[in-house]
Amino acid sequence: MRETSLFAPNEVHVGQDVGGRTFSIIRDAIERYRNGTSSMVDTQGFTPALVFHSEVYRNLTWYLPNLIGNLHARQEWELFHSLHAGQVVTSRTTVVDRYRKRNREYVVAEVVIADERGRWLQRSRTHQSFLADDPGDAMVVDRDREKRSGPPLRAARRRRRGHRALAAPDHARDCARRSRARARTTTPTRRWRARSDFPTSSCRG
Repeated sequence: MRETSLFAPNEVHVGQDVGGRTFSIIRDAIERYRNGTSSMVDTQGFTPALVFHSEVYRNLTWYLPNLIGNLHARQEWELFHSLHAGQVVTSRTTVVDRYRKRNREYVVAEVVIADERGRWLQRSRTHQSFLADDPGDAMVVDRDREKRSGPPLRAARRRRRGHRALAAPDHARDCARRSRARARTTTPTRRWRARSDFPTSSCRG
């Protein structure tokens, strides 16, 4: 029975097997990494953990077709066991996620490096973003629109300042009334407020 796919030909999808390779960790790869990072740290026979940081880019069939404007968004690692020079390892790349943020689509490719027994040595995930074919619901405001909205915004601020200026006299009259009311307070009441620590109110402009 012929198997049918739920995805169109060449469509990047979650679960897509991008392939891999089996190789030996050679000294040249280690030295290239050390020279590129200017790292002269003595690793005592161990291989730098991120020496194969670009393994995910050996095969780009997990990329979306729109290459213009694509960005490297994030890369993360989980390190389980150390690597050694001369060790034979196998890498495998799989698409594990696709998601969208605003006007960009993201593809997440996972690379697992394992030893000859199949034991995982490390796992990395790379998030690559691409411009979406359709803008979706994203709202973009260009510079011209920002400039056009400048004068009305300034006018609104002037109106708010004018409103505060008109409200100031009313505020002053209220303060004056409260001050006269406090002046009429009898002396016993003042003494009672002092004994009970009653907070005295103040009026500030």
